[in-house]
Amino acid sequence: MTLEEAFTALVSRDEVLCEVRKHGCDENEFLTEVGDRDEYLGEDVLGWLGY
Repeated sequence: MTLEEAFTALVSRDEVLCEVRKHGCDENEFLTEVGDRDEYLGEDVLGWLGY
């Protein structure tokens, strides 16, 4: 997957929280700041992670 594809991908909540933990970040902080949803747009997740 390219970075462009990652930015436009829809990602499940479970996948997102796993990636947040892999980056050493707090999942509760992510959920508070981005929202608790079933799916996330890749750009929201990547932006929060600092990409």
